[in-house]
Parts: sequence; C-alpha cells; structure tokens
Amino acid sequence: MEKEIRARKSRSVSQSLVAKAQYYSDQQEVWSGISALHCKAQSSSPTSAMSDAFKAHTDRLNEALQCFPCHPGQRGLFVLVNGRVAGFDVLSRPEAYAKLHPKLLRSYVLHGLLEQQPTADGASATPDSALSTPHSAFAASFLAELDTAVESRFKSVGYGWDFRLNTERIAGSALMHEGCLIHGAFFRLDSPSPSGRQAAAGMASFDQRRRRFGTS
Repeated sequence: MEKEIRARKSRSVSQSLVAKAQYYSDQQEVWSGISALHCKAQSSSPTSAMSDAFKAHTDRLNEALQCFPCHPGQRGLFVLVNGRVAGFDVLSRPEAYAKLHPKLLRSYVLHGLLEQQPTADGASATPDSALSTPHSAFAASFLAELDTAVESRFKSVGYGWDFRLNTERIAGSALMHEGCLIHGAFFRLDSPSPSGRQAAAGMASFDQRRRRFGTS
C-alpha cells in the first residue's frame, strides 16, 4: 500500500476509534486516494486496483529497491523524500521486519518516485538547505512534533493495545503487547487534519510513550 494511502487510512481509522470506538476506515477517502495515485503514476486499472500503479513502475521500483537492502538486525526505517520526512516504521524483531522490508520500502519508494517534481531548468526539487542538513536533525524535528500528539488507547482486535497518535500533520499508531512494541507506523500527512487535535482518552507525554515503547 502506497505511503500516502497508508497515512490516510491510519488517520481515518483513528477518527473512527475516537468517535465510535470502531475499527472503520473511510473507504471513500481510500478510493479517492487510489484514484489520485493512478493519476500521479499515469497508470490505469479497470478494477481500481492499487497494485496496477505499482506494476506500472516495476522497473523504477526494482532499481530503487536495490539501493536500500535490509541490513542484519534492522528493525525499521525512517524515510525522507525531497528533504521532508515521509514517515517511519519500527517492529519488535529483526526477523519480522526482514519479511516486511520489501513491502514497506516499496510503499515509500513509489511515493518518492511520484513526488519528484523537477524544476523548469531540470534542477533538483530538494532545497539546498535540506541537502546540507543531517538526517538525524530531520528525525529529531519529526519526533519533537510527535511530542505534541494526542494519544488515545484502544483494545486491539487481537492481542495487546492499539495506541493512536495524531497531530494536524502526523498520523500514527503503535501496537503494544505485554509492554513490547510490536509495530509502530507514523506518517507525515500531505494535508493538515484538524481532527488530529481532537481530545482523546489516555493521553500521556511523549517521553512516557517512548519509555513505554522501549525507544530512545
């Protein structure tokens, strides 16, 4: 699933949980996102299948994927596109992450390929300031913004608890079971979401959440 559609789905499920305590996504928004994806990818599908957008860029995707192999012990990835954080995923175990690495990476790579906007003179769309800024600074800034997130907690449909973290420009979730972070996914939204600031139960500071999720 392409990154922006994952972000939209995460945001709409969070809204449904806060409003109705139900795991529903806004399917109209999802279909709208798929339609926009095909438009950007200059692809088409008689069944509006998202996979057809990926197939239309198979060669470019495979070329890009060669540049980002899964490293031993890797548990997640933090992605920047054109000097801007796109999102990050983190899992509890390296062997679990290794299985998901190709799928997760493809979702971000396709987003990155379609977001490339060359200027009129063919120059890079990435600002010079972004090129000279350490990647760790972008990560720190994103995490600082996440510090302002509204957190809500819901019983997962399976084991554990589903934590939802939202700001106007970030949508994210983290599945926790017996004090262990199973999978966390956080995305930068292309458009702001006022509903991300809705009051929610179970709020806590980000420092508390980081200790709970076992990150530093």
